[in-house]
Amino acid sequence: MSVPRLVATWRFGLGACDAAWSLLEQGDGPGAVVAACDHAERDPTVDSVGYGGIPDGSGRVTLDASYMESPRVAAGVCVVGRHLAVAQIARLAAERTRQVLIAGPGADEFAQQAGVESAALLSPTAAMAPQGAGAHDTIGVLGVDAAGRLFGACSTSGLGRKRPGRVGDSPIIGHGLYVDPEVGAVTATGTGELIMRVCGSFLAVELMRRGASTLDALQEVLQRIDRTLDVSPSDQVAFLALRSDGECAGAALINGFEFAMRDSAGARLCGPGVTIHHRPANQS
Repeated sequence: MSVPRLVATWRFGLGACDAAWSLLEQGDGPGAVVAACDHAERDPTVDSVGYGGIPDGSGRVTLDASYMESPRVAAGVCVVGRHLAVAQIARLAAERTRQVLIAGPGADEFAQQAGVESAALLSPTAAMAPQGAGAHDTIGVLGVDAAGRLFGACSTSGLGRKRPGRVGDSPIIGHGLYVDPEVGAVTATGTGELIMRVCGSFLAVELMRRGASTLDALQEVLQRIDRTLDVSPSDQVAFLALRSDGECAGAALINGFEFAMRDSAGARLCGPGVTIHHRPANQS
């Protein structure tokens, strides 16, 4: 038996985990991680996920998401332009198809066929965001139920004012999210191009497979990014990791990262166990 727990990236993950907690208590791990993402997707004050997301350079909002239980049950959707519940769409793709990634109009068509309601994606506030706005704070959610089963989902509107068609790490299995029921689960947030160049979430899970603790695995991935890639002073990368026994950790490249935790003791914000560079973050 395990201690049921939800963890999610960033301060807005606190309300998301709280809203989804009852589903996890009832044993619905898949529903819980998707519901947590859905909470952020519908919140117009979150400018990097769903309805509040800052549009791309053409003024259009497109959304990306992924869902994973195991290498057999995993999928992502990207450049979704007519549906808001992208984490739910990714879950449906994982459960109902053999595809691992569905993109653009094809993802919207799949959502429509699956019975997901279409929705407006651009909020009035996001439409007025300044041209320089560039938030990239993905919500990544990991959960473990009382039986020790792991689940993960993540959702994002991507980098604000991004080049149209740009896709980051969030919808790609092994980059923004990876879950191996024998080892653990990891999700990522921050500058997607840095995460993608090292297959960040998959790498962290593999380090855990070889015996690293959750925190040591995340620290090693961040050190590799910092050592081998062109990292600017404003780049942020952060990871969350969770094992089936409930052990969890967060780690970040620079200051500013917080994550939410929800268990039987209630919901609370936590700081990262490791920060590689202690310098002010230009983006939270």
